[in-house]
Amino acid sequence: MAEKRRFTLSLPEHIAEELERRSEALGSNPTEYAADIIRWWYGQSSPSLTDEEKRLLTEKPAARRAS
Repeated sequence: MAEKRRFTLSLPEHIAEELERRSEALGSNPTEYAADIIRWWYGQSSPSLTDEEKRLLTEKPAARRAS
């Protein structure tokens, strides 16, 4: 299995409560459920979340430096 890294996240209360609710229903915990969401996103080919991110990821590196 690949080496794992840890990240600390801060979420608004309403999102944290939803993670808790869904993870509890699955017999999991909020951290594992959040990791499942991220693995799902990665499995979807890591789509950009914003137009700015998409622009930055598709722009050539030289063009970024010139900005």
